[in-house]
Amino acid sequence: MQMTAANFPTSLNLTLAYEGGYSNHPKDPGAATMRGITQAVYDDDRSDRRLPKRDVQQITSAEIEAIYRKRYWNLVRGDDLPAGIDYAV
Repeated sequence: MQMTAANFPTSLNLTLAYEGGYSNHPKDPGAATMRGITQAVYDDDRSDRRLPKRDVQQITSAEIEAIYRKRYWNLVRGDDLPAGIDYAV
C-alpha cells in the first residue's frame, strides 16, 4: 500500500464534494458552516493567525485547504496512512 503526502489533495477534493456550500440550519448544532468548516473553527483559525474574525461565508479556498490539513489531516497523521484509509479516517 502506498503512503504519501500526495494523497491529501485527492482526499480533500473527495471530502469537499460531500460537504457542499454554506449552511446555517437552526437544528444543526454546528451552526453556520461553509464546506464543512464551522464558524467556530474558522474563528479559532483566524485568531491563531492573528486576523480579525469574519463570516465563514467569506472563507477562501486557501484557508479551507489549510484548515483541513492542519486541524484534521495532520492530527490523524494522514501522510502516514495507506491510500484510501487516509481518506476514510
